[in-house]
Amino acid sequence: MREKLDDARSALAERLPTPARVGALGFCIGGGYPLLGACRRPYDFAVTYYGRIDRAEEIAGASGPVLLRLASEDERITPWAFAEMLPAARRAGRRVSTELYPGVRPAFHRPGWEGHDAAAAADAGHRTLSFLAASAPT
Repeated sequence: MREKLDDARSALAERLPTPARVGALGFCIGGGYPLLGACRRPYDFAVTYYGRIDRAEEIAGASGPVLLRLASEDERITPWAFAEMLPAARRAGRRVSTELYPGVRPAFHRPGWEGHDAAAAADAGHRTLSFLAASAPT
């Protein structure tokens, strides 16, 4: 799997204008993959909506900025992020930006889901684009 991820990252970087930055973005159950990828692979950035990894100290391997989106009503990911991920990032000297959306449940970005929050989803989308723009090469 790692080889496939590396091959895909390399192929994408080759197709983009130089200098290109390649990262990953994921949501919900898939939200941990970009976070894990950023810790273990040469991603330039990662954006995760409610993602988590088993070993928070792996954040030390991140080579670029990480944006972690959290829902205040998430009883699993949000407490983990504040108790484990952010302290591990601080110890490792890694840049992890965290945005906590109050009064929303995980998957607030997902239209058609009972917990969808259009205002939070729109705000998170705009802020994600700003993060990506700031992470882009100049």
